[in-house]
Amino acid sequence: MNVAHILTGVRWSGEQNQVYQIIKRMDSGNSILISSHGSILGRKVEKLDKNVYYLTLKGGFDIKYIRNVKKILISEKIDIVHVHRLQAHSNLLFLKMFSYKKFKLIVSRRVSFEQNLISQFKYNNKFIDGYIAVSEGVKRILMTNNIPEKKIKVIYSGVDIERFSPNKKSVIRQELGISKNKEIFICVGNYSSSKGQDILLEAIFHGKAKFKNCVFLFAGNKTDSDEFKKKVAVLHIEDIVFPLGFRTDIDNLLNGSNVLISPRISGEGFSEAIGEALASGKPVIATRLTGSDEMIISGRTGYLVAINDVNSLLYGILNLYNKPVLQKELGENGRKLIAEKFSIDKTVKETFDYYKRIRDT
Repeated sequence: MNVAHILTGVRWSGEQNQVYQIIKRMDSGNSILISSHGSILGRKVEKLDKNVYYLTLKGGFDIKYIRNVKKILISEKIDIVHVHRLQAHSNLLFLKMFSYKKFKLIVSRRVSFEQNLISQFKYNNKFIDGYIAVSEGVKRILMTNNIPEKKIKVIYSGVDIERFSPNKKSVIRQELGISKNKEIFICVGNYSSSKGQDILLEAIFHGKAKFKNCVFLFAGNKTDSDEFKKKVAVLHIEDIVFPLGFRTDIDNLLNGSNVLISPRISGEGFSEAIGEALASGKPVIATRLTGSDEMIISGRTGYLVAINDVNSLLYGILNLYNKPVLQKELGENGRKLIAEKFSIDKTVKETFDYYKRIRDT
């Protein structure tokens, strides 16, 4: 079975990591990647000795892009095309509708935004052979647009439970000069309005008088930007906030931390950062969003708080602040949950089985 993965974009993200892990770990069949020029994912997949094709997608519809993709699919004798992002989705849909039909088309839905009319047309289309939703919540959104349940498969974004393990040592305290007696709360995610970091900064400001013994780390693209640092300075919380920027050692950061905070406001259908934290044996404070509520069981693996609510978020932080026994208990529960239900090996097996099922129908 020959599979083509198509993912636009150049920055490394949880989405790109999932595609990389699937290509890396799928032993049967042959996988190729069609990605954007300058893609970090492309360079990593090349090192796996897999064929990588770099195409530039211009705008929402690009006839040249479609023609080039068609040539690749024919030359590689592709059976399954798995589109991981909406930008390429419409172009592959056009290809199958009007030009070349000798492949099965699978699309992933990774976000929890409600769909507008254009998006509904792109998804609810008979030329799409299968849908992968990254959570039950995302599946429900697809079904509200009259996509048959039998065509949707929920496959969670998997976590590498060997890399993200509570048994590994961390050097982040030494790197940042944080003493052993201070607790570390960490927020992982690219800085944007939908990720909710500004709400978390407000919560830190309002709770600063209570936070006598902890610091807050922010890791992700633009968390070290001038804009972010300015907001920290305006709130006068520079002494307890560490803006780290983009990091590749998230396992090191999580292992050195006590608790993960995920203050997202909208967007993601499933948070890899939450899964990685739980796999590392760390409890999580997260907003009650689609996907998060499938991993966070309040009082068992962490706490769910209201969306876009400073006071609720602060209350969640205080529930775990300076409570090492509770942190350990919830972290152990989270590790068990991830190992049983959300491991990357489980994701890869379910994805491959779904490919075979779609190919043979």
